[in-house]
Amino acid sequence: MRGILHPKESPPLNQGDSISSTLRRVFSLLNKRERRRSVFLWLGIFVNSMVEILGLAVLVPVISLVVQPDAIEHSLYLSSAFHLTSAIGINTPSRFLILLCALLIAAFLFKATFGLAVNLFQSRFSFAVAHR
Repeated sequence: MRGILHPKESPPLNQGDSISSTLRRVFSLLNKRERRRSVFLWLGIFVNSMVEILGLAVLVPVISLVVQPDAIEHSLYLSSAFHLTSAIGINTPSRFLILLCALLIAAFLFKATFGLAVNLFQSRFSFAVAHR
């Protein structure tokens, strides 16, 4: 078939090619609108990875309270949060744990929703570039 490049006919990548030179070559294939959208895509992927890390970091205080309920008194951050929530009526460690579990569920729902949004944006971007 004419016009179709087979893997053997595609230009080879040199062993000395760096990631930055490869990214520059890929970036040069995009038009102005796609370049702008790719910046937002990279930013979204970066923010999504930070949200994933924070989602894991939220687990530590909840697990420490489940295992050791008196951790509220020993941890500076947990005791500060406990005293802040006592102003709204959450004044027992069990209620505080329920609040933390609710916040944990909310954080994971946000994380999943944000990840899906970034994935949707990435898929649409990829298909738009492939089909132009």
